[in-house]
Amino acid sequence: MKKTILISIIAGTLTGCSVNMKTVRINTEQSIVLVNVTLIDGTGAKAKPHSTIVIKDGRILEISNIRKDFDATTANIIDLEGKYLIPGLIDGHVHILDESKKSKGAKAEKTIAKMFRKGVTSIRDMAGNAKRLKELKEVALQPTTPMARVYYATLVAGPEFMATDPRLKDVEILDLHENPWVIVITDSTDIPKEIARSKAFGVDAIKLYEKVPGHLAIELIREAKKQGLQAWAHGSVGIEGPIAVIEAHSLSHAQEIIVSDTLTTLSASAFRKVLNAPATEQILLRMQQNNVVFDVTLGVTLKPLLKYEDWEDEIGERVRSLIECLVLVTKKAFDIGVPIGVGTDTEGDVADEMKLLVTKVKMPKIQVIRAATYNNALALGIEDDYGTIEVGKVADMVILNSDPLEDITNVRDIKYVIKAGHIYSK
Repeated sequence: MKKTILISIIAGTLTGCSVNMKTVRINTEQSIVLVNVTLIDGTGAKAKPHSTIVIKDGRILEISNIRKDFDATTANIIDLEGKYLIPGLIDGHVHILDESKKSKGAKAEKTIAKMFRKGVTSIRDMAGNAKRLKELKEVALQPTTPMARVYYATLVAGPEFMATDPRLKDVEILDLHENPWVIVITDSTDIPKEIARSKAFGVDAIKLYEKVPGHLAIELIREAKKQGLQAWAHGSVGIEGPIAVIEAHSLSHAQEIIVSDTLTTLSASAFRKVLNAPATEQILLRMQQNNVVFDVTLGVTLKPLLKYEDWEDEIGERVRSLIECLVLVTKKAFDIGVPIGVGTDTEGDVADEMKLLVTKVKMPKIQVIRAATYNNALALGIEDDYGTIEVGKVADMVILNSDPLEDITNVRDIKYVIKAGHIYSK
């Protein structure tokens, strides 16, 4: 009953919302047949023109390049000549509740609806009030709700961070020792018990954030995996740096793989020295071996710096060096075979992050699409059901008017968003 009331409240909030999408009316008892579409399936394989995709009961039943005749009286046939089909995008790093306290919670629902309108069918929230996120997740799971699905984590950090970091108020993390979505980690923490408590609450992962000693980080990651949770981490989670969390499912932020010092204190030569150090290559090789997704979040770091890039002084030199190092470490990781993830670290535009990977890192566009779909699904642990357009998987898709392999920002040129077989238009 409580869940039904919550769904009704949020549905009411979204009604009339300018970012809400319209449901495309079809016979829901019949299969959906998408014909004549160019398929970009998210695996990194070449685009397949004139593809046919059959959807039944929210999942992909068939994929073919062979023309067939379908009976319009028994199937919903949608001709997509000149259109492009990609998997639903996943924003691999968001904080959707940062501002919700100011707007009494209304902003979060509208934010997720707005992201869905941009083709984002799932999001990975990296720290927040999990009680609130749990409510949002339950609502967003409904295929009939035009919102991105929500995955969220328990925050793990040392007592010093928990006591002093002002951002905890922004994400509404209160009563730290009472909440099952926060673990204040010390040597005396009963790690199996705390992770079990978090899992029982309903989180999808633990997030190792700050001031976590390396030996405890390893124990936390292994126990999370044992209990069926994902383990996400910052590279600078502790004094040992990223090597301490190399068994996690993902590591966040390109700059934290390079250095754990305050970035602005380092000289240009120091940046390059750390980038080319054997330790950096060792970390990247271990990430590749463990299939750790590298959640680089370039945009949140680079965008504020770009206005200083042309300055002819020490600040300009340092900014150019930092940009170069962030780009090069991402490129180095990609070349080694580390799966790159796409995350905005805000509730921003995934297309902007994808554009940076193309223009700055020079990743092939088809690999950037894979990064924003399959690789992010891998970080979430949902790659068996989401992230690519393959037979048997959930039908989360975006139909584009323009070719994203011509211009990656064409992922914004959306005709339809499909969520588990339910079709929405702007």
